[in-house]
Amino acid sequence: MPTRRHLVLTFEKTDGTPLSAADVLQAEGAVTIEGQKASAASEGLTANLSEIAYERAVPEANLKTLLSRHRVAAVKPAGDHILLSVEPLYTRADDLKIKISDSAGNPATSCSIGLDVPAERRLGTGWEKAAQSRKNAGLTYLSTGSDYVLEMPWGLSASELLIATEPAGNAARIFSAAPNCLLEAKPDVASSEIKSETISRALARTGPILIAIVSAGSNLASALPSSADNFWSEALDLIESVSSQAWEKKILARAQAPGVAADTKVLAHGDSAKPLAGGQEERASQIKTLVEASSVKAGPLSILQAQPVERYQIDVVLKAIRKQAQLLAVQSAGEESLLILIGGVRSGTSDFCERAMKGDGDDPRPPKWVKDTKRAFIIEIWDDSAVSSLRDYHRIEGVQDAPAGLYRCKIGGRDGEKIKLFGVTVATIADRTSRNSVFEYLNLQASTFLKP
Repeated sequence: MPTRRHLVLTFEKTDGTPLSAADVLQAEGAVTIEGQKASAASEGLTANLSEIAYERAVPEANLKTLLSRHRVAAVKPAGDHILLSVEPLYTRADDLKIKISDSAGNPATSCSIGLDVPAERRLGTGWEKAAQSRKNAGLTYLSTGSDYVLEMPWGLSASELLIATEPAGNAARIFSAAPNCLLEAKPDVASSEIKSETISRALARTGPILIAIVSAGSNLASALPSSADNFWSEALDLIESVSSQAWEKKILARAQAPGVAADTKVLAHGDSAKPLAGGQEERASQIKTLVEASSVKAGPLSILQAQPVERYQIDVVLKAIRKQAQLLAVQSAGEESLLILIGGVRSGTSDFCERAMKGDGDDPRPPKWVKDTKRAFIIEIWDDSAVSSLRDYHRIEGVQDAPAGLYRCKIGGRDGEKIKLFGVTVATIADRTSRNSVFEYLNLQASTFLKP
């Protein structure tokens, strides 16, 4: 009986890291040595050959041409086996780490990341099984804190899901499977990224966003019987001026208390230089609606009075406005500038100014909108008692070189750097000359402060 020789090939990467025979066989599909199919065993890749076949197989030149998915760098006889130092032309999907960062460069942990690998890049027998266990053919990577790692399909080993890194070019596409996680517009994954075992992407970011919010109170018309329409006309002039700048996105919305009332809705939105208040007809319609909301309803509807939005309701209001405008909070955080005009008379005090930017009730933390907003410019109307109370508590100060009847709320710390809150008295709004001067000043301040 002819003598048989047991050939054992073991593998390491060129950096000295051990490489399993199972990985090698999965990547190659099959390895044939002198007509004999090799098998993966714990000792390595093995084949039982005749003496003659063995002698033909073991020369270094022959072993270097044995594999197509590995670049053989060196052949080293090592006792009863032969060690091949190789550069794998693939990466285990399980070895891939995906990093997603937010606008501040911190890890974004709320995503579910999918990786779609084209058929020609799939190595290993596990891809068909993986596709059968999922609704799509992509692999899912879940957050572990700072990285996203493969959610291994049930019943598969890491060796069965390999991604080819040769030839160079795009080797996969990355996508987000979570609706609140919008990735930057860079879906193609280069083979070099797969080879490095790290894919880095950021959340999508948009440019500067303006959200202008008008909020009516039904006590305005009674306090200003002949000036409510003039106030809203000046307010829309202010919005038009600020929104005519180079915003990436801009939204005009009406917000009413409590929380999200039926009248809380987007009135206009766009991304060009065209002002938000629109044409003459649209503007006249908006003023009419706001004036009606500024008047006390009589008869059966008397209990349904318009209430201006409160500072602690802004978070829920913004959530509704973003949803209507199809603007993701994760996309706009840190990019939003707010222009809030409250057309209701604050009597006795101003909750916005008195409590600065604290949370509702006993919560000392600032509302989320304060943390997420880049700039906020707020205008309120105060009666004499509100001015007196705020002055007694040293919450307000007069504005130098500004018309009488205009006050600035003193907001300290970092919030004071990004929030400007002005109050104007009823008497100032009622007088045409004073009103025009005040809005001329506010227009300049808002346009400069909110400049994108």
